[in-house]
Amino acid sequence: MDSFDLTMDIAMNCDTRGMSAVDIDSDGKRELIVYVAMLDTQETYWVYAFDEGLALKDGWPHNTGIDIFLVPPAPIFGDLDQNGTPDYFSAFYELVQCMIYGWKIDGSTYIPGSGTPLFAAPKNPGEMITCIMANIDGDNYPEIIAEVNADVFHSYDIERLMAWDYLGNPLPGWPIVVRREDQPIENYGIATPSVGDINGDGYVDIIYPTSLNEIVFMSFDVLHNPNYSPVPFWRYNRRLNNVYDPNIEFSCGDTNGSGSINISDAVLLINYIFVDGPPPVQFETGDANCDSSVNLSDAVVIINYVFIDGYKPCDLNDDGIPDC
Repeated sequence: MDSFDLTMDIAMNCDTRGMSAVDIDSDGKRELIVYVAMLDTQETYWVYAFDEGLALKDGWPHNTGIDIFLVPPAPIFGDLDQNGTPDYFSAFYELVQCMIYGWKIDGSTYIPGSGTPLFAAPKNPGEMITCIMANIDGDNYPEIIAEVNADVFHSYDIERLMAWDYLGNPLPGWPIVVRREDQPIENYGIATPSVGDINGDGYVDIIYPTSLNEIVFMSFDVLHNPNYSPVPFWRYNRRLNNVYDPNIEFSCGDTNGSGSINISDAVLLINYIFVDGPPPVQFETGDANCDSSVNLSDAVVIINYVFIDGYKPCDLNDDGIPDC
């Protein structure tokens, strides 16, 4: 096995944190991408690109601005906005919040004029360490997909799968919750979802392990295109025995997914409505009066239920059977 040296001309003291091979200039040849933590003067992560002769490409390296105190994985590359040139993204977390940064291939921020590489972030706290790019909704653009687990302090102890479109907007119907707060964690790893035609039916699937030591499998009513999937084919015919179809159910009114209905659920709704706070863990949990919307009247229903023996959220006639 041969070894070789790469010249890092920004700092004398640095650590290589990841490598990949990507055709970044559409010349039919892949470049060597090296993710580097600068440990002396810069103290941030940089992305290097070397050609087939291991010479540094013009215009590189690019500074991500991510502090070396954090531990982001090597960025993923793909043409998210379908303009003919690749973009790249990196997911990481701090003590409470997690986020995804994005850049154009020239190192400028993915969102033009934003002044920051921030592409997307959940409103609720969490840990997120790897994202992937794949088309799961059948439009002409891939999505960014990531698993988000509880944050370091477990201030929002709900595990969910999140997806954003090419503009950084959350996909409708997401996140998909795979572990509630009242379900004890069995392992503390942060999984990376795999997307492809996993069961061989021609449609897009997602499979990944959860902190409950379960394998989650989801199938979408979207034809699989290997050109828009990080897993273009599966080597083995998978029977998918013992996999878990996520069907996490929350009680109506349990807006924060704690497993019980109390004043904190009403407070969450009020903050969501008036100060752009985090949304209910599932939209349906906030529609306490069954009018197909979430507004102040739903918070009032929860408050009445908690304090003055009002009807249980979604049980309008108080007969013990939910009406929506």
